[in-house]
Amino acid sequence: MMITDSLSKPQIMLLQSILKNVNTTIRKQTVEALRWRGYINNDELSLTQNGFNKAIESLPLKEQCYFLNIQLQDISLQRESKYPENDAKLYFEKEGFDSYSIGYFKRSVQRKVFICHSS
Repeated sequence: MMITDSLSKPQIMLLQSILKNVNTTIRKQTVEALRWRGYINNDELSLTQNGFNKAIESLPLKEQCYFLNIQLQDISLQRESKYPENDAKLYFEKEGFDSYSIGYFKRSVQRKVFICHSS
C-alpha cells in the first residue's frame, strides 16, 4: 500500500539515514509506519523504490544530485521574463535542448517543473 501523505520529521530522518547508510536510533513505531506506507522493505531495513524517492525528495538539491549521480552546474541567466523558470527554459533552448514546463499545485502553492532533454 502506497500512501502519499506527509511524513513526520523522524520518519524523514530515518529514510535519509537509511539512504546515507548512517547508524541512528530507531523507534519501532517509526519503522512500522514507514513499512505500512511502503517506504521500507518488510524483510530488512532497506528502502523500497518509493522510499528511495521520498528520501531523495527530502534532501537539499546538492545532495539529491550526489545520490542520483547528476552533475550540478550553476549558470548565470540573462533576465528576459518575469519568471526564472522561463529564463532557464530559454537558456536551454538556445543551447539546443528541447524543453517544457508543467505547472502544478502543492500545499496550495503553485510550483513549476522544468524538464529538458537533448534533441
